[in-house]
Amino acid sequence: MRYSINVGLYVAGLASFGVFLYYLLNEGPYVVSFLPIIEGFITVGLLIFALFYLRAVRGIENHKYAIIPHLIGWWVGLMTLFVFFEPGFLLAFFLPAGGLGIPLAIAAVYWSPIMTALPTPLGLLPLLLLPAIMVWKETMFLARSLREGSGKYLVANLIVPILVVLGCVAILLVSNANVVRVKNADSVSYKTGKSIQHLIEQHGWEQGYFPKDLNELVNKKMLNEIPVSNINNRPYTYTVQDDKQNYLLCFPQTEGERCEKSWSRSDDPEVIYGANERGTGDLKISIAWRLIRAEEVDNVVYTNVSAVINGTTYEIGKFRGYCNDVGSGHGIDTKGLLAGEIDAAQCWLGESGNEIGIFANEDGGFDIMIGVLSEGVGGSILRHDFEVKQSIGL
Repeated sequence: MRYSINVGLYVAGLASFGVFLYYLLNEGPYVVSFLPIIEGFITVGLLIFALFYLRAVRGIENHKYAIIPHLIGWWVGLMTLFVFFEPGFLLAFFLPAGGLGIPLAIAAVYWSPIMTALPTPLGLLPLLLLPAIMVWKETMFLARSLREGSGKYLVANLIVPILVVLGCVAILLVSNANVVRVKNADSVSYKTGKSIQHLIEQHGWEQGYFPKDLNELVNKKMLNEIPVSNINNRPYTYTVQDDKQNYLLCFPQTEGERCEKSWSRSDDPEVIYGANERGTGDLKISIAWRLIRAEEVDNVVYTNVSAVINGTTYEIGKFRGYCNDVGSGHGIDTKGLLAGEIDAAQCWLGESGNEIGIFANEDGGFDIMIGVLSEGVGGSILRHDFEVKQSIGL
């Protein structure tokens, strides 16, 4: 029975360490939220199971104090496993606080090789060698013992590793579901923040200034209510400069003033509301964007986009979502590597959008080009996905 328990312990340790590595290498910071749950679940679960298992299988239910040495043995085994992956745990737990000194120092005491092994998956193999050898040794001894024992003995010895493996799989599935939930909540919060930003920008386009607070958007029926973060259920906060020409939007990460995501306008407001000189090389043109909210179609917001270039208005079209000036994307059009993007506006709705760019061309004029965007992608670097809407000579 001792060998069955040892095998179960080491399988649990390897599985737990494997779960940690999986999240660390694939999920990044999301591992921090769930690693303590994983380790605590395994530790407490195994100890509780050990109590009932040893009392039933070993026949010591009538000797209440006889269980203590066995539980102590289990605890020592668990702590041995904990020391094995303690450095990784500390590293993941303390890094978000911004300090490396404490976890690095403690990790060096426990298992210094892990600090150099973490950057490369192959470097982790030596760390797994010791418990792997112990698992192999105990498994071989268990297999030999089982061949010599009865069917009842076989079931009794196999139940620990089997239940431990099933428990670890369940923990992995539950933790993975939680990670997905948090990632989705983070994604939704980010997209919600961008949507609020577009509303603020839209208010600026229409009124010539940014709103004094988010309640102003609610009063204008642009927002139903001030939204809250999907992660910590705290409301988005918004501040605006006295001249209402710049703003900051964020939602707090903690109870303090830190913000996890923030959006602010850094462009000169005159680029939007009046003409401002932009250009590349010898080509200088005056550009101002007119972004006017159009009528909704099937509850979808549309924006009419036009550009005032050198005093002439060019109607470009109606685009889904809210639009804002993003400045030069330093894009390169399909006509040549020397012709670059001078200025651009982007319109977003959900995860997709369009970029309307003004590009210099080799004929001495410029092109108004339109390209399709997706979340986090500003079009291909060569702008092969952009189409010319209008070519204008100077």
